[in-house]
Amino acid sequence: VIRRAVAHKKQNDIRLVDYYQYETYSRIELQMNNLTEKFKKNKALKKLNKQIEGLQKRANDSSEASLPVFISETISDFYFRTSPESKKEVIKATKITGVGVEDGSVVSQFLGPSFQQFNFYENAISILNKEFISPLTSAWKINYRYILDDTVDVNGHECYEFELIPKREQDLAFRGKIWITTDSLAALKKVDLVINKDANLNFIEKIHVIQEWNPTNSTPWYVAKTDITIDIESITKSAPSMRIKSSASNKNIILNKSQVSNFYEYQTEVLEDSQTHGNDFWNENRHDSLSAEEKVSLALVDSLRNLPAVRSYVDIVYFIVDGCLLYTSPSPRDKRQ
Repeated sequence: VIRRAVAHKKQNDIRLVDYYQYETYSRIELQMNNLTEKFKKNKALKKLNKQIEGLQKRANDSSEASLPVFISETISDFYFRTSPESKKEVIKATKITGVGVEDGSVVSQFLGPSFQQFNFYENAISILNKEFISPLTSAWKINYRYILDDTVDVNGHECYEFELIPKREQDLAFRGKIWITTDSLAALKKVDLVINKDANLNFIEKIHVIQEWNPTNSTPWYVAKTDITIDIESITKSAPSMRIKSSASNKNIILNKSQVSNFYEYQTEVLEDSQTHGNDFWNENRHDSLSAEEKVSLALVDSLRNLPAVRSYVDIVYFIVDGCLLYTSPSPRDKRQ
């Protein structure tokens, strides 16, 4: 099965077509996690403890309290040309709520689909300036063990479910599961993969990537949804840790529709009315409705944004994010964001 999947990589990869485009909804949230007792005892924060606990109960969340400090939502049209390779994002709507985020900062630029672009049909995936071995690398026999767990249905597609284990601990490799269709093309339907602390990424505790593909009306498959969670270590023993949660969904894909020659001159275009949309627009145009946890986050972030204790800590975290989360997969962003 793996041999067949590797042999059909080019045929299943969306880059087989000359042009493609789709609409993307993306959401990014930064949370403060594992709140220490010292941090909880801050006078300003203690005033919100009851509100935090009450909102978490409504979300049926029994885990440790977490504080959302930044949330962005973006709806954009994404365009790709294979040769010469070019990308463009037209941001149609954007909504940002957060602590200490300024235009032009690294965090403010993690909007739209570029943040979520991992192509598992390549031999290596670039994350934080390190090359991680793809589950479908041409040298798959050398790098991974594949354990066939079951044959399961994944959103209407019969798939082989594999557990993925690196053969050598020192390799920059993923752990987790992959799902490959049982038909003759052996397309990658879904991955659920983790990079742990032993990968030696500065300040990074764990990276968790879930990605799912859907077929086009032609041969290739396209990325329908991506969820990425990045856990950042505590800066000191008394400080909370940080989590970045990023998700993107794509729909309304169009294949082989060419654009005028200068269309890709600017990689990012922001429509003038992109920041004018109200709650009714977002409720209608999100690709999925908000979960209970996401509603809790939106309710909390406005209450937290002006607390000095939260702002000072987040300023430090953004400094670290600025230094260690500049990896090579996103394209350069237009400062107009």
